[in-house]
Amino acid sequence: MRKFFTSIILLGATLPAFSQNRFGFDFGTGVTSFTNKTSSQSFTTDTKNYAVFTGQLTYLRKISRHIYLGAKVGFEQYNFNFKKTQSDGYGGTMGTDMSQTSNYLQIGPLADVGIGRHREYLHVFMAATGGFLLSGDQTTTDYDLNWVNPNLSRTTSAPTDSNLAGATFRIQMGLKQQLPVSKTWGAVFTEAFSFMPFGTLSDNKATGNYDIHPGYFTFMVGFTHKFKDVKHLD
Repeated sequence: MRKFFTSIILLGATLPAFSQNRFGFDFGTGVTSFTNKTSSQSFTTDTKNYAVFTGQLTYLRKISRHIYLGAKVGFEQYNFNFKKTQSDGYGGTMGTDMSQTSNYLQIGPLADVGIGRHREYLHVFMAATGGFLLSGDQTTTDYDLNWVNPNLSRTTSAPTDSNLAGATFRIQMGLKQQLPVSKTWGAVFTEAFSFMPFGTLSDNKATGNYDIHPGYFTFMVGFTHKFKDVKHLD
Protein backbone atom coordinates (compact mmCIF):
# COMPACT_ATOMS: atom_id res chain seq x y z
CA MET A 1 0.00 0.00 0.00
CA ARG A 2 2.86 2.39 0.84
CA LYS A 3 4.39 1.74 -2.59
CA PHE A 4 1.04 2.54 -4.22
CA PHE A 5 0.73 5.94 -2.54
CA THR A 6 4.40 6.67 -3.21
CA SER A 7 3.84 5.99 -6.92
CA ILE A 8 0.82 8.31 -6.99
CA ILE A 9 2.80 11.11 -5.34
CA LEU A 10 5.70 10.69 -7.79
CA LEU A 11 3.31 10.70 -10.73
CA GLY A 12 1.70 13.93 -9.53
CA ALA A 13 5.11 15.48 -9.09
CA THR A 14 6.02 14.79 -12.71
CA LEU A 15 2.87 16.33 -14.21
CA PRO A 16 4.04 19.97 -13.91
CA ALA A 17 7.03 19.09 -16.07
CA PHE A 18 4.58 18.49 -18.92
CA SER A 19 2.59 21.69 -18.24
CA GLN A 20 2.68 23.36 -21.61
CA ASN A 21 -0.05 25.79 -22.62
CA ARG A 22 -1.22 26.57 -26.14
CA PHE A 23 -3.50 29.33 -27.37
CA GLY A 24 -4.86 29.15 -30.89
CA PHE A 25 -6.79 31.36 -33.28
CA ASP A 26 -8.34 29.92 -36.45
CA PHE A 27 -10.67 31.24 -39.12
CA GLY A 28 -12.01 29.95 -42.39
CA THR A 29 -15.16 28.59 -43.98
CA GLY A 30 -17.90 26.19 -42.97
CA VAL A 31 -20.73 24.52 -44.87
CA THR A 32 -23.69 22.39 -43.82
CA SER A 33 -24.17 18.84 -45.06
CA PHE A 34 -27.50 17.01 -44.95
CA THR A 35 -27.10 13.25 -44.77
CA ASN A 36 -30.74 12.63 -43.96
CA LYS A 37 -32.17 13.53 -47.36
CA THR A 38 -35.26 11.47 -48.08
CA SER A 39 -36.91 10.24 -51.26
CA SER A 40 -39.96 8.03 -50.87
CA GLN A 41 -43.41 7.52 -52.30
CA SER A 42 -44.82 10.03 -49.84
CA PHE A 43 -42.35 12.93 -50.05
CA THR A 44 -38.90 14.07 -51.21
CA THR A 45 -36.42 16.41 -49.53
CA ASP A 46 -33.62 18.44 -51.05
CA THR A 47 -31.16 21.06 -49.81
CA LYS A 48 -28.82 23.77 -51.05
CA ASN A 49 -25.84 24.61 -48.84
CA TYR A 50 -23.73 27.76 -48.94
CA ALA A 51 -20.23 28.35 -47.56
CA VAL A 52 -20.02 30.86 -44.70
CA PHE A 53 -17.46 32.31 -42.28
CA THR A 54 -16.41 30.43 -39.15
CA GLY A 55 -13.71 30.94 -36.53
CA GLN A 56 -12.55 29.83 -33.11
CA LEU A 57 -10.28 30.48 -30.14
CA THR A 58 -8.74 27.48 -28.40
CA TYR A 59 -6.78 26.79 -25.23
CA LEU A 60 -4.95 23.52 -24.62
CA ARG A 61 -2.86 22.29 -21.72
CA LYS A 62 -0.42 19.42 -22.12
CA ILE A 63 -1.13 16.67 -19.59
CA SER A 64 1.17 13.97 -21.00
CA ARG A 65 3.71 13.65 -23.76
CA HIS A 66 1.15 13.66 -26.59
CA ILE A 67 -2.20 14.46 -24.95
CA TYR A 68 -3.73 17.93 -24.49
CA LEU A 69 -6.96 18.99 -22.81
CA GLY A 70 -8.65 22.37 -22.94
CA ALA A 71 -11.60 24.28 -24.33
CA LYS A 72 -12.76 26.19 -27.38
CA VAL A 73 -14.98 29.16 -28.13
CA GLY A 74 -16.20 29.26 -31.71
CA PHE A 75 -18.38 31.30 -34.05
CA GLU A 76 -20.47 29.16 -36.40
CA GLN A 77 -22.77 30.30 -39.20
CA TYR A 78 -25.41 28.45 -41.18
CA ASN A 79 -26.77 29.34 -44.60
CA PHE A 80 -28.93 26.78 -46.38
CA ASN A 81 -32.22 26.12 -48.13
CA PHE A 82 -34.38 23.11 -47.27
CA LYS A 83 -37.18 21.87 -49.49
CA LYS A 84 -39.76 19.14 -48.91
CA THR A 85 -42.25 18.22 -51.66
CA GLN A 86 -45.00 15.65 -52.08
CA SER A 87 -48.01 14.94 -54.27
CA ASP A 88 -51.28 16.45 -53.12
CA GLY A 89 -53.23 13.49 -54.53
CA TYR A 90 -55.08 15.68 -57.05
CA GLY A 91 -52.46 16.04 -59.76
CA GLY A 92 -50.53 18.78 -58.02
CA THR A 93 -47.51 19.26 -55.77
CA MET A 94 -47.47 20.32 -52.13
CA GLY A 95 -44.30 21.56 -50.54
CA THR A 96 -42.41 23.49 -47.91
CA ASP A 97 -39.43 25.67 -48.78
CA MET A 98 -37.38 26.98 -45.84
CA SER A 99 -34.36 29.29 -46.00
CA GLN A 100 -32.17 29.88 -42.95
CA THR A 101 -29.18 32.05 -42.08
CA SER A 102 -28.14 31.92 -38.44
CA ASN A 103 -25.17 32.56 -36.15
CA TYR A 104 -24.24 30.49 -33.09
CA LEU A 105 -21.65 30.81 -30.36
CA GLN A 106 -20.05 27.40 -29.70
CA ILE A 107 -18.45 26.66 -26.30
CA GLY A 108 -17.14 23.37 -24.94
CA PRO A 109 -14.28 21.10 -23.89
CA LEU A 110 -11.54 20.09 -26.34
CA ALA A 111 -9.21 17.07 -26.42
CA ASP A 112 -6.16 16.86 -28.68
CA VAL A 113 -3.62 14.13 -29.45
CA GLY A 114 -0.33 14.98 -31.12
CA ILE A 115 1.08 12.41 -33.55
CA GLY A 116 4.84 12.21 -33.95
CA ARG A 117 7.76 11.38 -31.72
CA HIS A 118 9.02 14.94 -31.34
CA ARG A 119 7.53 17.60 -33.62
CA GLU A 120 3.88 16.47 -33.65
CA TYR A 121 3.11 17.98 -37.04
CA LEU A 122 -0.24 16.13 -37.12
CA HIS A 123 -2.93 16.37 -34.43
CA VAL A 124 -6.25 14.57 -34.00
CA PHE A 125 -8.87 16.35 -31.92
CA MET A 126 -12.40 16.03 -30.62
CA ALA A 127 -14.76 18.58 -29.07
CA ALA A 128 -18.26 18.60 -27.60
CA THR A 129 -19.83 22.04 -27.80
CA GLY A 130 -23.03 23.74 -26.82
CA GLY A 131 -24.29 26.28 -29.34
CA PHE A 132 -26.14 29.45 -28.37
CA LEU A 133 -28.11 31.45 -30.92
CA LEU A 134 -26.75 34.95 -31.52
CA SER A 135 -28.93 36.01 -34.45
CA GLY A 136 -30.77 34.53 -37.38
CA ASP A 137 -33.29 34.90 -40.17
CA GLN A 138 -35.62 32.20 -41.38
CA THR A 139 -38.41 32.24 -43.95
CA THR A 140 -40.84 29.41 -44.68
CA THR A 141 -42.95 29.14 -47.82
CA ASP A 142 -45.78 26.60 -48.03
CA TYR A 143 -47.36 25.95 -51.40
CA ASP A 144 -49.85 23.71 -53.21
CA LEU A 145 -49.47 23.87 -56.99
CA ASN A 146 -52.49 22.31 -58.65
CA TRP A 147 -51.62 21.61 -62.29
CA VAL A 148 -55.13 20.33 -63.12
CA ASN A 149 -56.95 23.40 -61.76
CA PRO A 150 -54.53 26.33 -61.32
CA ASN A 151 -57.24 28.34 -59.55
CA LEU A 152 -56.88 26.02 -56.57
CA SER A 153 -53.13 26.68 -56.23
CA ARG A 154 -51.98 28.56 -53.15
CA THR A 155 -48.73 29.93 -51.78
CA THR A 156 -48.06 31.42 -48.34
CA SER A 157 -44.76 32.81 -47.09
CA ALA A 158 -43.89 34.10 -43.63
CA PRO A 159 -40.86 34.75 -41.39
CA THR A 160 -40.29 31.92 -38.93
CA ASP A 161 -37.34 33.32 -36.94
CA SER A 162 -39.09 32.41 -33.72
CA ASN A 163 -38.73 28.72 -34.63
CA LEU A 164 -34.92 28.84 -34.65
CA ALA A 165 -33.29 26.67 -32.00
CA GLY A 166 -32.02 28.76 -29.10
CA ALA A 167 -29.43 26.12 -28.17
CA THR A 168 -27.78 23.18 -29.93
CA PHE A 169 -25.27 20.45 -29.15
CA ARG A 170 -22.54 19.23 -31.50
CA ILE A 171 -19.75 16.66 -31.44
CA GLN A 172 -16.77 17.63 -33.59
CA MET A 173 -13.84 15.55 -34.83
CA GLY A 174 -10.98 16.63 -37.02
CA LEU A 175 -7.34 16.89 -38.03
CA LYS A 176 -4.80 19.69 -37.61
CA GLN A 177 -1.49 20.15 -39.36
CA GLN A 178 0.92 22.32 -37.37
CA LEU A 179 4.00 23.84 -39.03
CA PRO A 180 6.53 25.70 -36.82
CA VAL A 181 7.09 29.36 -37.68
CA SER A 182 9.31 30.12 -34.69
CA LYS A 183 10.17 28.50 -31.36
CA THR A 184 6.79 29.39 -29.86
CA TRP A 185 4.56 30.11 -32.87
CA GLY A 186 3.14 27.76 -35.47
CA ALA A 187 0.85 27.89 -38.50
CA VAL A 188 -2.20 25.61 -38.29
CA PHE A 189 -4.43 24.07 -40.96
CA THR A 190 -7.65 22.47 -39.69
CA GLU A 191 -10.21 20.16 -41.29
CA ALA A 192 -13.18 19.07 -39.17
CA PHE A 193 -16.67 17.63 -39.23
CA SER A 194 -19.35 17.97 -36.58
CA PHE A 195 -22.79 16.44 -36.15
CA MET A 196 -25.84 16.84 -33.93
CA PRO A 197 -26.59 13.60 -32.03
CA PHE A 198 -29.94 15.07 -31.03
CA GLY A 199 -31.94 18.26 -31.41
CA THR A 200 -32.79 20.36 -34.45
CA LEU A 201 -31.88 23.78 -35.87
CA SER A 202 -35.52 24.73 -36.26
CA ASP A 203 -38.84 23.67 -34.83
CA ASN A 204 -40.40 21.31 -37.36
CA LYS A 205 -43.50 23.51 -37.56
CA ALA A 206 -41.43 25.60 -39.97
CA THR A 207 -40.03 22.67 -41.96
CA GLY A 208 -43.04 20.61 -42.93
CA ASN A 209 -42.79 18.44 -39.78
CA TYR A 210 -39.21 17.44 -40.61
CA ASP A 211 -36.28 17.69 -38.18
CA ILE A 212 -33.29 19.72 -39.38
CA HIS A 213 -29.96 18.54 -37.98
CA PRO A 214 -27.23 18.96 -40.61
CA GLY A 215 -23.61 18.00 -40.34
CA TYR A 216 -21.03 20.76 -40.60
CA PHE A 217 -17.70 20.71 -42.48
CA THR A 218 -15.04 23.23 -41.43
CA PHE A 219 -11.82 24.27 -43.17
CA MET A 220 -9.64 26.81 -41.33
CA VAL A 221 -6.17 28.31 -41.12
CA GLY A 222 -4.68 29.96 -38.07
CA PHE A 223 -1.85 30.25 -35.59
CA THR A 224 -0.93 28.64 -32.30
CA HIS A 225 1.27 30.05 -29.55
CA LYS A 226 2.81 27.82 -26.89
CA PHE A 227 4.42 28.61 -23.55
CA LYS A 228 5.36 26.57 -20.51
CA ASP A 229 4.63 26.93 -16.83
CA VAL A 230 7.93 25.25 -15.95
CA LYS A 231 10.81 23.82 -17.90
CA HIS A 232 9.66 20.94 -20.05
CA LEU A 233 11.34 17.56 -19.91
CA ASP A 234 12.08 17.76 -23.63
